[in-house]
Amino acid sequence: MPPLEVLDAGLGVARPDRPAPAAVRGVVHVPPVPLEEALQIARQIADAVDTAHEHGVIHRDLKPGNIKLLADFYHLAVNGDDVPSVIEKHAHDFSHIQIADDPGRGAPGTGSLPLTDWVARSTELGYSGYVGLEYKAASAAAFDWLTAEQETEQRRINS
Repeated sequence: MPPLEVLDAGLGVARPDRPAPAAVRGVVHVPPVPLEEALQIARQIADAVDTAHEHGVIHRDLKPGNIKLLADFYHLAVNGDDVPSVIEKHAHDFSHIQIADDPGRGAPGTGSLPLTDWVARSTELGYSGYVGLEYKAASAAAFDWLTAEQETEQRRINS
């Protein structure tokens, strides 16, 4: 793939220190970038959209206030980001949370990530959306973690 590919959805820009983006059905996929760099890019995009609005260039539904973050707790954690810090700083900007446990992208409770705590804290800080499940599990056991979590909560309440 060339280092710059023009798509009908916009431009995909590669950097010399990273592999080139891959285009799939009009979407530009780029390798993961550090969180702070991603937020810097998001701020630049929001500023550019705001400037375009001031000049009547972009459809009015696309505005900085409508740009939100996907909080992918599994990928943040396995990429080495400080998930509790991300939550504290940005939960009010989350538009969606998705979860899986580490190691192995397992169901919640099968690994070491405090997913329940992270979702609860995000909610305390203003997140009110859905939580997507992106873990791998056999169909027959896909929701066993939820039953176990409910039983644990019930024991806590009864004690």
